[in-house]
Amino acid sequence: METVELFTAALNLRDPWKVSKVEFLVKEGKKELHIHIDFERGGHFPCPEDGCKDELVAYDSCEKTWRHLNFFQYKTYIHARQPRVKCPGHGVKTVSVPWARPGSGFTLLFES
Repeated sequence: METVELFTAALNLRDPWKVSKVEFLVKEGKKELHIHIDFERGGHFPCPEDGCKDELVAYDSCEKTWRHLNFFQYKTYIHARQPRVKCPGHGVKTVSVPWARPGSGFTLLFES
């Protein structure tokens, strides 16, 4: 199993999400793990409004970073393009990611 596949499985990511790159970097003399998550072009996402059943294609996205649990003794960060969708009933909305609460800079596992 390759590194990207291993981290995709370990983070329990489902389509359209997938790990695109894993980097082990040295920053300020300390090693850090950086996991990059992305989605396929044309991937469908649910409208984030409660009760809306629309599945929509990403309208655009912005790069976000979340602090994740340490990997052994190394700080770990998740980087991803967070998509926005254009719902006919609700307008342009930011899609929730499965690993973090909306507006949080930490993953759910780090918070717990």
